[in-house]
Amino acid sequence: MYIRVKRSKTTYFIQCEPTETSLDIKQKLHDLIDRPVNDQRLILVSTGEVLEDSKALADQKVENDAVVALAFRKGESLILLFFSSHLTFKLMFGMSILFAGLLAVDMDLSYACFGPA
Repeated sequence: MYIRVKRSKTTYFIQCEPTETSLDIKQKLHDLIDRPVNDQRLILVSTGEVLEDSKALADQKVENDAVVALAFRKGESLILLFFSSHLTFKLMFGMSILFAGLLAVDMDLSYACFGPA
């Protein structure tokens, strides 16, 4: 299967198996972008859930052609603001959460937007 990993205006098409873990995907991304796996956060856009490193993709409801947002850790913590499709919002500390078409803001006030899947 393939998943689409989005970061800012870049999309990575990653070939993977449902039995692979999120950590396996982070390693593949590391090979492409040279960012340590510990600095990467993967978020399944359809649910907004941060993918857990030790769990298989299938166990986290990642299916073929799923869109996964990629965020990087900067410093010790991130502050991220995101809006759901119902226009509610949440403020998260210490993790990266990002949905399609929504905005994430970190401590240095840089931001990343991802368009619709």
